[in-house]
Amino acid sequence: MKLNPFPADDVTVGRYISYLAMVGRKRSTIRRHMTSIAEMHRRRGIEDVPTESHAVRRVWKGIRNDKKRERVTKKAATLIEDIRAMVAVQPDTLLGLRNRLVLLIGYAGSFRRSEIVSLQCEDVKFVRNGVEILLRYSKTDQMGVGRKIAIGYGTRLDTCPVRNLQEWIERTGISAGPLFRRFTPQGRITEKGLSPQMVALIVKDAAQRAGLPNAHEYSGHSLRAGAATQGARNKADARVIMNQTGHKSRAMLDEYIREANLWDDTLTNYLGL
Repeated sequence: MKLNPFPADDVTVGRYISYLAMVGRKRSTIRRHMTSIAEMHRRRGIEDVPTESHAVRRVWKGIRNDKKRERVTKKAATLIEDIRAMVAVQPDTLLGLRNRLVLLIGYAGSFRRSEIVSLQCEDVKFVRNGVEILLRYSKTDQMGVGRKIAIGYGTRLDTCPVRNLQEWIERTGISAGPLFRRFTPQGRITEKGLSPQMVALIVKDAAQRAGLPNAHEYSGHSLRAGAATQGARNKADARVIMNQTGHKSRAMLDEYIREANLWDDTLTNYLGL
């Protein structure tokens, strides 16, 4: 059967999002695909977008219900004591500095691993209060509008993201291209950037070497989740956290806040057990 490529009809879109669900894409991912489809239609002056049709809405409702029943495996959130331990086990080498910086910038910027590896030297601007990083593209910015992330100086030299970034640039001498580079087996820095999988391995390896409990549960997302959780634990305003993470709604952020406040005042304190 030949399908119309554009403008798409509701049958085409319904089949497409059903396929995404079948291959295991998350609800948020499918929702972004639908938003992009609608946006591309509106840009061409088509207001009757297929994603808003009754048929597609019915398919989407079924997908949401199915996804709700799926077991969600959460990655460990990296809190500040974890970060300090993970940074401390990095060797005093250029490779160790890179890994340390990946942890600190990823944590302080609340970046996804894909965002970490997308950073270019040209995106970094040192200012009086720290550093401004231009995030040109992200998971929730499919059109590449971009946004600036402010990262301030830390209170400790070993975990200060700004000072570690300054040291990295000074020692490597890089001024253009990928901010985070790969190394050869002989320990020489290359011009090739990291992959998202490499960021996950850096985090997992650091957690294991630091002897963190359940180290196998740590991943690239642990930095982002940990920053939001630690911020909530330290009573940062939700607006401040969302400005850094780029969350568009409170739904996901509320999960981090609940996790952070889990032991603040539990019901068992009132049960007389």
